[in-house]
Amino acid sequence: MARILAQQGFAARAAAIYRKLVAETPGDTELRQEAQQVREKAGLPAIGETEDDEGEPGEAECVCVPLGNGRALVAWRVGRERLGRARELAGVGRGMPAPLMLRGIVITESKTGIQRDEREVAVALQGEQVFQCAQGGRVLAAVGVRVGDRFVSIVHAPPHEVR
Repeated sequence: MARILAQQGFAARAAAIYRKLVAETPGDTELRQEAQQVREKAGLPAIGETEDDEGEPGEAECVCVPLGNGRALVAWRVGRERLGRARELAGVGRGMPAPLMLRGIVITESKTGIQRDEREVAVALQGEQVFQCAQGGRVLAAVGVRVGDRFVSIVHAPPHEVR
């Protein structure tokens, strides 16, 4: 997955995945070299020079990658400043609930017309989720805050056709 993300230009997300893989298999020098190449292309410090790869507080990123067999992977990362700004825009005061949500919209076409399936789940500041849908469907994904019936998007991935 890290290779695919790096090839598609999502070097920061790929670097975060590589970091986890290198931590899980510290003796794999080939993996470490591959990870370092991605980090260099992204302008990130070498592995071990920083505490974490959560990114800058003001950053946000959301990507959608088709996996085949009617599945798509959505990966995201939201900085705390971006989360705070979204909460302000939603009119949320201190102590009021405004969970960070991943909203996935799966659109498929059938003999009866276009079907829209909307899914929302509470999420952490960064993570991954696999969406399943019929082949040929489209997946749209956004991460934002939920306040009552209002969703304030922080970052979204462009729609992707699921193969």
